[in-house]
Amino acid sequence: MTVRTTPPYTLHELLCMHVFLQDALIPRDETSRQIVCWAEHRVMAGDDSEPLLILASLGLQANPECHEVTHWLERYLAEQQQAWPDTRMAALVWLRITLGDFLQCTDSPAAERRMETLALHAYSSPVPFVDACVSQLRSCYWDLFDDWGGERNCPATEMGTASFLALLSEIVMPWHHKLSCPDWLAWLSGTPERITI
Repeated sequence: MTVRTTPPYTLHELLCMHVFLQDALIPRDETSRQIVCWAEHRVMAGDDSEPLLILASLGLQANPECHEVTHWLERYLAEQQQAWPDTRMAALVWLRITLGDFLQCTDSPAAERRMETLALHAYSSPVPFVDACVSQLRSCYWDLFDDWGGERNCPATEMGTASFLALLSEIVMPWHHKLSCPDWLAWLSGTPERITI
């Protein structure tokens, strides 16, 4: 996951990423760092919650320990009377964010790195929609970037940046569109009421 200098995520999105990725063995997962960054911005905005202040102070560490981040985040959530999202919602929001990152790619190497992460790591999802989307993206990765041990040129390289990005958008946009619709998100997550995203 990409480290961003400004907090693009809501607390709900960060909680969903944390829940979904906690059992996935992904190298360089930056969710803990993103949570600390969010806490720093909340403190700068005037939130003087003690657990939040401690959470933000973890930003002084080069690599905040995941268990420390989780501990102080849980304290903050209890103080605010907020709950963790369930695993279905977490998976759907994680996928929406991941697909949004694909749509922000401006070249094929950036897209390849993101697709490689999906292709080479196991994700456990309780939602068939998520599994189907990830499976399609894995297949696309092998179809577009595998050179068969040097026996062929990668199709993504041959088609050029503009054509590749157009193809990527065509693949990703239908999935992303559904996950960006509150009614679809509510239906897919099994939530009875409409969701504000």
